[in-house]
Formats: sequence, structure tokens, C-alpha cells
Amino acid sequence: MIIIEFLYMHYKKRIVQLKLPIYCLQVFIYFLSIMLIDVSTTDYAVFKIFIDILNAISSLYTLFDLIFTFYQLRLKHLGSVWVYFDFFYVVTNGILSSNNIVSYFAGKSFILISRLRVIGSILSIIIFVKAVYFMQLIDAIAPIIRILQRMLADIKVFVLLMLAMIFSFTFSFYLVGINQLYHDNFGVNDPTEN
Repeated sequence: MIIIEFLYMHYKKRIVQLKLPIYCLQVFIYFLSIMLIDVSTTDYAVFKIFIDILNAISSLYTLFDLIFTFYQLRLKHLGSVWVYFDFFYVVTNGILSSNNIVSYFAGKSFILISRLRVIGSILSIIIFVKAVYFMQLIDAIAPIIRILQRMLADIKVFVLLMLAMIFSFTFSFYLVGINQLYHDNFGVNDPTEN
């Protein structure tokens, strides 16, 4: 038991020293990138591309960290939920930063700004949930997070059922809303009715 507590304190200290500063830097760079997503003036163009390149580098760092950790731990690494949050961080942040970099050099964006905002909102949820990983290291907060993890594990079937119901109602209201869209636009006819 003493060895476990010693190793826990050792690894806890290493996580705080090595991973927490990088996470804080990634959050800072990401939020700078999101704040500059609507900027289209040339005044901030160089700063925006610099932030987007830093954002892409932070995604690549996370990807290399995932690959290196997977190489060390093999399939045991896939048992942690944080691996999937890191993977979704790499994918969504990679989409945002690569689109911004390519649009800077090509002169036009390949993804609509409204879709970029949706991807950015998903990414911000991922980043804030990732903060829970570091909050587990605080002894006063760790029991609360464990309780929340157990509660979420127990209600996962209910959540899946509820998501299916929400999706079905959302889709049905969307289909009804399409009729309302054509009805409200007096000069626009429904293309399916001829």
C-alpha cells in the first residue's frame, strides 16, 4: 500500500509538471484561434495564421503523445476514456486549424463559417471535459469526480435511449419545419410540388 501511495504521488507530480502546462497552453491557443475565427481583415492576418499554425502544432503534439502512449501501453491504453477525448481533440482541432491555414493561403474558406462554429463548440466542450482529468488530481475534488463517473456509467443506457428519442423528435420537427419554410416564403414554391 505504501508503494502504491508513493507511486501515485510520483506520477501525480509528473502529470502536473508535464501535462498540465501543455494543456493550459493548448486551451489558450485554441481560444485565441476561436476569437479570431471571424476576423477577415488584413490587419490581424499574420497573427491569425501564426495562432492557427500553433493550434495545428498543438494538435500534432497531442497526436504524437497518443501514438507514443499507445506504443508503450498497447491495448490497455484504449480502456481510458481520456484517449477518445484526446483523439476527438486532434480531429476537430485539426479540421479547424487546417481549414484556417488553407483558407489563408488559398484566399477562401472551404468550410462554411457556421459549420466552423459548430466544430468549435464541440471542441470547446471536449477541452472543458478534459479539464476534469486534471481536476481528479486534486484530493478534495477527486471523490466528487469519481461519483459523477459512476453515475454516468449507471445511466448510460437511459442516456442512449433519451438521445434516440430526442433525435427522432428533432428529425420529425425538422421535416415539418421544411413545409413551414416553403409556406412562409410567399414567392418560393416547394420544388417537390409541380
